[in-house]
Amino acid sequence: MDLDCPRCKTRLPFCLATGRHIIVTDLTKCPKCHFPAIKTEFNKLLLGENPEPCPMCGQRVDPESLEQLSNAKEFLTHGAE
Repeated sequence: MDLDCPRCKTRLPFCLATGRHIIVTDLTKCPKCHFPAIKTEFNKLLLGENPEPCPMCGQRVDPESLEQLSNAKEFLTHGAE
């Protein structure tokens, strides 16, 4: 759960839904604020019994709008540019 790599001290990206490190094979972003998330976990928030808004921006997000991000390096390097 550390947010910094113990070896190189690089800041590690975390999931907006869980606070855990992102998983590159299950990566998405909030379509509103572009913050990274573990797609399956973000979906749980959005589709739960009491659907919640994005924890980072507070906006309602349509679960259908979540895209699987296939190039994690590109997204994490350039973000929402």
